[in-house]
Amino acid sequence: MFRRPAERGDAPTGLEAELSSLALSDGPLNVARLYDNLSLTSSDCSTDHVVSRWSDFVSDDEEYMTAEEGGSVGPPPTVALRRRLCELGDDPGPVTSSTVELYRRRLARLEARTAHFSPELDAALAGAAPPPAPALEGDAFGPTGAAVTRRSCFNYLLLDPRVTGRRPAGAQLSLAAFAAAVFYVGKGQQSRPLCHLREAAEAGPAGSAKVAHIRAIWRTGAGVAVLSVFHHRPNAEALTREAAMIDALGLRNLTNVRRGDYYGAAKAWPAERRRRLGVALLHRAWRIYGAEGETQLRPEDLGR
Repeated sequence: MFRRPAERGDAPTGLEAELSSLALSDGPLNVARLYDNLSLTSSDCSTDHVVSRWSDFVSDDEEYMTAEEGGSVGPPPTVALRRRLCELGDDPGPVTSSTVELYRRRLARLEARTAHFSPELDAALAGAAPPPAPALEGDAFGPTGAAVTRRSCFNYLLLDPRVTGRRPAGAQLSLAAFAAAVFYVGKGQQSRPLCHLREAAEAGPAGSAKVAHIRAIWRTGAGVAVLSVFHHRPNAEALTREAAMIDALGLRNLTNVRRGDYYGAAKAWPAERRRRLGVALLHRAWRIYGAEGETQLRPEDLGR
């Protein structure tokens, strides 16, 4: 479970230095250990199907995250117990009379910390057909090419490359992995995505969840993956697209601190239809990512 500050603007850091409520038999569980094996996956145990979430890589100094101990689980048969652990991305060994209690406790922790997206995105990840993007976008934004005074905005996503595995153009990445890698959704013009990276490159303590996570990625030697999508849009449309994608992913799963704003027809839509629009947009962004591959940016790239 993720805890998010309520203030507008970037989320401040400074949560507890020690998660005293979380413990294993061999001592306190720090954040790095907590997220070591947590992931989203298909029902297959193969590592090719395991999908990590960007928050799996949260380190001790990224104090904007916390977790709460979940409840216990009942005693499922050992086969079902092992299958469920595999579904949550674990790689259990033999479940025997001497290990079953250990694996039950592990399952309880994993299930308690498996964050879900919106119901609409969860359904798409479970195999449901994605919402029809052309119809939803047409209803929300009107016919393509409609007269507007200015079309200079676009949307962008910041992704954790430790989740995506740095895919070149044409390489396949599951929609689940794509969604799990996104840690920030934005809207802007020109070099707006770089502003977040420049903020993280400045000296001084991290003032937000976003900055803390960008720095954590850089410390591994990787760069932040930046994906720009939906170019040449009017401002109100880009803001609506941003809001819909945030709602589809769920604010608790992002380092954004506030939900976006809707304009035009979508402003009067019910929440469920807005989230369906967000899922359709994320599906399109995922396809763009697959076609273009991944561009990573490190501190040394910002002056170019």
